[in-house]
Amino acid sequence: ESMGNSVGHDPLPPWSIVLDISEDELDEDLKANLLELSESHLSFTEPHECSKTEDYDFDLEECISYVHGAVLFDKRLSSWMPKLIPKRISEELFWSNYFSHVCGIVTKWTENSPHLIASDSDENSEQPTEDSAVAADESPNSTESGASSSISEHPESKESEAPKDDSTPEEQPESDVAVASAPVESVSVANGNESLESESAPTVEESQTLEQNLFSEYIEAEVQDSKTEYGPPIRWGILGCGDVCEWKSGPGFQRARGSELTAVMCRTPGMAKSFAERHGVKKYYTDAKALIDDPDVEAVYIATPPGSHLEYAKLVCEAMKPCFVEKPMARNFEECKEMVDIFYRNNLPLFVAYYRRAHPRFIRAKETVDHHLGQITSISVRYSADTHLVKTPSEISWRIESEQSGGGLFMDIASHTLDILDFLLGPLDHVYGDAVKTPNLPKGDEINVETVVALSFRTSSSAVGSCVWNFAACVREDNLEIVGTKGSMTMSVFGDDSPMLHQAHGGKLLSRRVPCPHLPDHVHQPLIQTICDELRQLPGCISPSHGHSARRTAQVMDIALRKYYRDRSDDFWDRPLKWTK
Repeated sequence: ESMGNSVGHDPLPPWSIVLDISEDELDEDLKANLLELSESHLSFTEPHECSKTEDYDFDLEECISYVHGAVLFDKRLSSWMPKLIPKRISEELFWSNYFSHVCGIVTKWTENSPHLIASDSDENSEQPTEDSAVAADESPNSTESGASSSISEHPESKESEAPKDDSTPEEQPESDVAVASAPVESVSVANGNESLESESAPTVEESQTLEQNLFSEYIEAEVQDSKTEYGPPIRWGILGCGDVCEWKSGPGFQRARGSELTAVMCRTPGMAKSFAERHGVKKYYTDAKALIDDPDVEAVYIATPPGSHLEYAKLVCEAMKPCFVEKPMARNFEECKEMVDIFYRNNLPLFVAYYRRAHPRFIRAKETVDHHLGQITSISVRYSADTHLVKTPSEISWRIESEQSGGGLFMDIASHTLDILDFLLGPLDHVYGDAVKTPNLPKGDEINVETVVALSFRTSSSAVGSCVWNFAACVREDNLEIVGTKGSMTMSVFGDDSPMLHQAHGGKLLSRRVPCPHLPDHVHQPLIQTICDELRQLPGCISPSHGHSARRTAQVMDIALRKYYRDRSDDFWDRPLKWTK
């Protein structure tokens, strides 16, 4: 029967879209041909020619039973999903392309088997269609030109024309997290009271279980690594042994498949040795160049404050090794551009630790934005914290020392949010920003960096956005809202809550919590996995966070802070007396 008529929840074998027979009745040659589809990414990224027919109509929600059946029939499908969805292609297009090949194979086989063609053959020959409305995101890969980024500044904020980027990505980066098409949990909101009511509780449970199983299969350390096919693991060295490495990132290099933490470095005597002993790392150094030049170190993770990122990145590039640098990428756009240029000229990959691009919550958020909100019309970001009211400058440390951080807390916090906006919506354009230092702060006598920043922008689809980061507020707030023509999504950027999808039905507001796979213990691990997979050249694997996308985020931040620092293209940290107070 037609694919669009199947709305059941029990798994159905993928060939039953065209041919209604059981697996026991399935011809061995046909079964082998269907299993061969998962040997190449082209089965998911390129459609079969039959998808061009007018009768081809594919709807992911209506065909979820076939999707579940396909995953059960061919175990390799669960390995391709996290590599391709959503950065290479959308989930809808992934399955539309796959089933177009299934239909092509089964149809051709039935044409060569006359005894199988019954009176309902016309019905069985109906074929599904590719959903061409969903396009992949525009994040360039490591082979893109080193030209500057294409973010235009709002005309009112221009002191000079923002650099343009004429480069065109050859391939879209992929994500590391498996995302199944799960119905979302329904929360009916009326008169301010929330009551949980499942639209289809068994399907939600089945889908959440499937998601978590697929996610666990892909990133957990216990999964068997295919070292025979793709060679030995990547041997990493870390520069800097601070708090981020202790839990967020360091263990991720040990738990990711195809990864090994070989050496660590810290200039403070004793810290590198202590870290190495606690985490079972073989080598430790107090000199950065010694670690970088170590022949046992194949790739380097720079986890120091941004003030040293450019210097260390140059040393890594001179050693001709891949580099993974903490966020923010550097102190300003010019330093980021220089880093991208030198790695591009030497044909070396440069990754940046915007780990939320591979995080389960934001993978699901992107899927929600792409498939459930319609055309995006507005974006709102509000972040408030009392940091400058309760902490002294010495307690905040290097994060408000412009020579080390490139500015105030905005650089450390807002960089995550702006990168996620780039990930969810594409590059920001028509950017305008303003920043101030709040006077008379109780703990702020020694503060000379910005404390409040406002930003406005547009997206390529003409949606408008506004953001405010206030680090001198009496309340705490962390909210991202994306509004479209068919619904809106709200979530925090720094919390662990699942996104909420809000849609109007029959005059009532229906809010649905979007189910997410379980969170990784070490938040950098999914991104580290994508980097290792790309470095080991696994088929179709490209990390979603490269220097090119991080450079765009740096340019947006520079536009927001340019008036306050009276230019950001020079070593502005050396001339604080000229800043706007």
